[in-house]
Amino acid sequence: MGRRGLRDESSTAAPRQFRGDRSRRQRGPGVPPELLSSIFEPFFRVEGHRSRESGGVGLGLAIARRAVGLHRGRIEAHNADPGLAVEIVMPAS
Repeated sequence: MGRRGLRDESSTAAPRQFRGDRSRRQRGPGVPPELLSSIFEPFFRVEGHRSRESGGVGLGLAIARRAVGLHRGRIEAHNADPGLAVEIVMPAS
């Protein structure tokens, strides 16, 4: 591990590169497996009956996916039993 939050991805043949990664986990009920790919769509909510007053408008993960994609990174979600884990991986350059 290099500096805080950075992994050393160096090899003897290539210049030294770093990749930053972050993950977050919540410990709720998770997301049904068939809906995992949909949680990154704008305005999508797992619980359709929720209102804006009880929990957002469904844009947070869509904005995160767009921002990460603009930097050529990737964002993924998976059920962590319990809860949901979201991981962001950014390229070295």
